[in-house]
Amino acid sequence: MPPFSHPLFTPEAKDEMKILIILVALTAAQVSLGQTANDEMKRLKEHLGVPDQTAIQLATTSKITKSNDPLKVFIATGLDLGIRGNYLRWIEKWNKSGDSRKFGKVEVIDDLSQADFVLARYTLNEQARTESGSYVTPSTVWNPATNSTVTRPVARTYSYAMVPVFAYILSRTGTDFIIIYRYSDSTSLGEYRGSGESLWESFRDICLKRK
Repeated sequence: MPPFSHPLFTPEAKDEMKILIILVALTAAQVSLGQTANDEMKRLKEHLGVPDQTAIQLATTSKITKSNDPLKVFIATGLDLGIRGNYLRWIEKWNKSGDSRKFGKVEVIDDLSQADFVLARYTLNEQARTESGSYVTPSTVWNPATNSTVTRPVARTYSYAMVPVFAYILSRTGTDFIIIYRYSDSTSLGEYRGSGESLWESFRDICLKRK
């Protein structure tokens, strides 16, 4: 399959800036959270389960060829089955929507070698850190000055775990891949109904610009 053999979108300035951010982030000597570019590429290949010699290039353009064919998508979330379930749910919703009739359906496949695109997401759970927050809530407390109870605002604290998260949209070119979107951030440890939504929304933007 030739590079970018599926959907076309001609991005506005903000989309071109997104590509520029991707290029800068991945070609810098250090990328976020202390990973070098080589470390990140190695980790991504391990996550995809592809050989070390597999080439993963950065997109030099955000233009993708038009096609009326369904997009064949491989979901790479490892053992995060809850995250995979989120993507399946969002894709199912897309395929039932009017957008899919206008811009084409998305087909989830289990064979990476047959995919047009890959949605890849992983977290570095070994780098989990604990953060804390607080909120104010009304509470009834004893007031010794009046020898009675009184309701007043009380600050309560809580803690939660955060982990680094990396996510990618890749286009397959034979046995190699091209990164057309990437982000890294921190996210709550665990799998929730909205986990992975940023990646899906970016992919949905691509789908909306196919024709």
